[in-house]
Amino acid sequence: CFKLEDINRNTSLHASGIVIGRSQLPEWTPVYKDGKTGKVASQYTMDIIEPCGLVKMDYLGLKTLTLIKYAERLIRKRKGFEDFKADEVSESDEKTFDLFCAGQSSAIFQFESPGMQKILKQAQPRCIEELVALNALYRPGPLAYIPQYIEGKWHPESIHYPDPCLEDILKETYGVMVYQEQVMQVAQKIAGFSLGEADMLRRAMGKKKKEVLMAKKEEFIQGAVKNGFSADHAGDIFEIMVPFAGYGFNKSHAAAYSVVAYRTGYLKAHFPAEFIAANLTNEITSTDKLPVYIAEGRNMGIAIDPPDINRSDKVFDVVEGNRVYGLL
Repeated sequence: CFKLEDINRNTSLHASGIVIGRSQLPEWTPVYKDGKTGKVASQYTMDIIEPCGLVKMDYLGLKTLTLIKYAERLIRKRKGFEDFKADEVSESDEKTFDLFCAGQSSAIFQFESPGMQKILKQAQPRCIEELVALNALYRPGPLAYIPQYIEGKWHPESIHYPDPCLEDILKETYGVMVYQEQVMQVAQKIAGFSLGEADMLRRAMGKKKKEVLMAKKEEFIQGAVKNGFSADHAGDIFEIMVPFAGYGFNKSHAAAYSVVAYRTGYLKAHFPAEFIAANLTNEITSTDKLPVYIAEGRNMGIAIDPPDINRSDKVFDVVEGNRVYGLL
């Protein structure tokens, strides 16, 4: 057994990591050719790649974007909706927020889990910013701060800021540091860090390397003292920041995801038959998901008609308000 310890069990390819170099990759990193796909990959892992002078980007595809495209096609068949575009819908639609507040978010991107449905009912989001915050908080780690966030929304007197001067940064999230950007802004405000220095601090906090963190803490306290804060108070603020920096979410990422989720919710609220038909088309090869979406449609009062040579399309369609099974 000891001979096997610490030996790599297998090599595998990161699904979406793209490595970019200024010249041919073998000049920077040993490479590996995948036997199955023939793809060439770096043999170094992500933590070694960047110090070598390479850039790593993750490119992820979203099934939900395809879902929206399918729904748009069906909606455009309706009279008066020939030019419908999901990215042009109102961002303050009452009916869509009613759907989120009621926790009716099954089949909605990022908001479909039972846990999230429960939190939507408690938080009663009424604007996209609140969806963004809930999306960022509903992760392992920040999950623990959701009650504090909800309490702050309904009882403003319970909101507590690490320092009064941080109110403008933390007001939108009721005193909870939800986003990485907020951690960086706090470092900027308290210790006078540049945004570049603040980002390095956030990274050090996230990696939890003790010796690096202690050096950064010293730097933070010195900057804060220069800005007129006491060393003890600065130390306290630093300690408050550490857990948040470790699992804070990138706000721009949470915002982009929540906008997609909101548009999906809008489709479900206003065009339920088309929305469910689009979901069925999106999962047309999945025997697990089809029954789930057929049942979800029935719960919403939308019938599903069996395949019909005269009425069916190759994918799922909507005819006279009913979903029609696709021939594929």
